[in-house]
Amino acid sequence: MKPITRPGWIAYGLAAIVIAADQASKYWILNVAHLHEGMSMDVFGPLRLSFVQNAGVSFGFFNGEAMARWVFSAFAIVVAVILAVWARRAERPITGVTLGLFIGGALGNVIDRIRFGWVAD
Repeated sequence: MKPITRPGWIAYGLAAIVIAADQASKYWILNVAHLHEGMSMDVFGPLRLSFVQNAGVSFGFFNGEAMARWVFSAFAIVVAVILAVWARRAERPITGVTLGLFIGGALGNVIDRIRFGWVAD
């Protein structure tokens, strides 16, 4: 097996950072700011943070489906593994950055679905 390329390490490192930042921000939103479904708060100037519990996928499709939690989690894990294999062989740093962002985002959502049954958006 070939060694992991430098862009591959970038992808893995960035994915870990994205997961940590994702979970830390959601912890803050839920446990410090105490935002609940439909609540929002001003952040800075015109920037406003709104909290939504998304049990489905984009635009709320499949929201409320009993098996959706596990099907979407499994799908996201499969996608993250495929992207991680691709990242191993990546040759360009931009590819590593892009793959790291996608892997981190997908796995952050998996953590939410397993913990809560929905994704904190």
